[in-house]
Amino acid sequence: LKLVDCLVMSSPQKIQQIRGILPHVSECRAESALQRYHGNVEAAVNALLTGGEAQPSPAQRQDRAAAPPQPQGQQQQRKTITLACGGCRHQFQVGYPAGTAPGALLQASCPQCSAVNQAKVPNVQSPPSQQGLCSHGVPENVYCRACESPQSQGQRPGCCEHGVADNVYCRACESPKAQSISRPPKLTGRKRGVLVGINYFGQRGQLRGCIPDVHNMQRLLTQTYGWHTSDLKILTDDKPYGNLSPTRMNICAALQWLASGAQPGDVLFFHFSGHGAQQEDPQGVEEDGMNETILPVDFKQAGMITDDQISQIIVHPLPNGSRLTAVMDSCHSGTGLDLPFKWTYRGWKEETNPHFSPADVQLFSGCADDDCSADAGGMYQAPGGAMTTALCEALRMNPAPTYGGLMQQMSYVLRQRGFSQKPQLSSTQPFEFDRTFLLDDITVNRNQQLGRVFRRRFPPRPRNIQGPLSDMLGLVAGVGAGMLMMDVAGALFG
Repeated sequence: LKLVDCLVMSSPQKIQQIRGILPHVSECRAESALQRYHGNVEAAVNALLTGGEAQPSPAQRQDRAAAPPQPQGQQQQRKTITLACGGCRHQFQVGYPAGTAPGALLQASCPQCSAVNQAKVPNVQSPPSQQGLCSHGVPENVYCRACESPQSQGQRPGCCEHGVADNVYCRACESPKAQSISRPPKLTGRKRGVLVGINYFGQRGQLRGCIPDVHNMQRLLTQTYGWHTSDLKILTDDKPYGNLSPTRMNICAALQWLASGAQPGDVLFFHFSGHGAQQEDPQGVEEDGMNETILPVDFKQAGMITDDQISQIIVHPLPNGSRLTAVMDSCHSGTGLDLPFKWTYRGWKEETNPHFSPADVQLFSGCADDDCSADAGGMYQAPGGAMTTALCEALRMNPAPTYGGLMQQMSYVLRQRGFSQKPQLSSTQPFEFDRTFLLDDITVNRNQQLGRVFRRRFPPRPRNIQGPLSDMLGLVAGVGAGMLMMDVAGALFG
């Protein structure tokens, strides 16, 4: 049985896959690395790149001795790339063998702050004059936006400072010191939106304005921005049965529908109005040690939905060049999608343990993580969430403000109505505050690495239960992992 396992873990297909990425690696080294990492090709490749594979066996040494000698220059030939640390932005060089295939994953620790950084071997080819061009006149070593659209006619306009046409995605422009991309990806015309409003009828802590919030947002999208009603899925608890009821299962299914099949140039929208809460973060990633959550209508039976779970469905899978705008009008919603950059009046602030994603995702939230969002009235004192009302009124007055102007106008409306809460903005991509807010304006990925960067573990800091939800939650006992727990068990709700 042990022999069979070894053969499966180091099958010829996997060995050839490794050698396709690392042509300079012998079959014996590839087989040894596969066996050490239990058949995991990516782990074996990383080990071979960093020199962390197992020591060669006598058979491997004999195989290397029998191999024809390589020229001295080729044995020592290595290439380097420059990385900008995702933590401290310190730039340093990482070396790799010259024969490494483009796209192979490199991993290195920052010499200044010790943060682990990842990058892919660049696809460096010959000058454009010596290589093929796509039908739009774009070299094969760059990403052509025009090729994304089957109906595009693709002309070749000006070039960026790196000599790449400005209708394509220039890898060099991802450098934090380089200029931003001049044009967004070509829009596909595909739009999808999910709107969720929960008043929690018949429960303690019942709200008045969440369903009106959804109708208000629907009118903004259809009347101000020209969306079609068929583009939207609407879940409210005045529909107690079927797949339109905002149960935990239906909300997750709607979010999966929202992100499924997303392509560069797609425009997505998510709005939630209801109760928000917090729950202890078992990983200690959040700066307050608490995960932000939303409460489905059946949260007592099915449990809450955490910000990590929402991000795994509608943020992390989205491709570069797609756009998601989210609005969360609930308590403790400041980092409700766990995005890496938070907007302040002095610039973008990066989270301590950021999770970087390639898509252009922005979250407008009703208040900070340690604050509560009010249930208020609209322009004519109809029920509605204070933040949703302020956002819709600001965008109806000016449908294309700058981001800085929009945040100022929302804060002004809230102060005029007597609310102390401060709207929050977080994003997957840092951008200039004078950028115009448009639902279909897309910025391409500028993050040097993707995924979670872990720098520090935070202990949970639960707060006192406040607001109309406190009585409602005092009746609830824990119902399993990820479900509601009593305050003494480490959960906080507001």
